[in-house]
Amino acid sequence: MAMQFWDALHMNPVNLDFEDLWFLHPPADLPKEMWPSMLLAILWRIWKSKNAKVFSNEDLPPPIAIGSLIQDITLWSFRLRCHEKKIAARL
Repeated sequence: MAMQFWDALHMNPVNLDFEDLWFLHPPADLPKEMWPSMLLAILWRIWKSKNAKVFSNEDLPPPIAIGSLIQDITLWSFRLRCHEKKIAARL
C-alpha cells in the first residue's frame, strides 16, 4: 500500500530509513518550507490507510487515498501561520 501511495505522488523513498524521509527533495512545485507539514500529512494518510486495511479489511485504492490526503492538507492548513497560509494558497 505505501509504495502505491508514494508512486501516486511520483516519489520513491525505497530503502530509506524513517529519518531519511525528512531529507527527500520535495516536489518542485512545493515550497521547501511546506515540506515538513506535507510529509507529516503523507505519513498520516499512509498510517490511516494501513490501519483501514488491517482493522477493517478496507483496501483503499491510491486515488482515494490521495483524495483523503488532499482533504487532510486542507484541514491542516487552518493550523498554519498567516505567512504560511499565503504559501499554501499557491499549491
